[in-house]
Amino acid sequence: MNAKQQGDTVSVTAVITAEERKNDGISYAKYKLNYEIGYENDELKILTGKGEKIK
Repeated sequence: MNAKQQGDTVSVTAVITAEERKNDGISYAKYKLNYEIGYENDELKILTGKGEKIK
């Protein structure tokens, strides 16, 4: 996981492995997730998020 501060927000990147269940069994897939975290109404929140499947 990586994090980088930009003003009042922090950008976080994480790579996860997800277990995906299908009719023919279980498979695993990797995803790269990018989030921007910051304060909204004095509460820390995920402001934006985006993910993509990695091959």
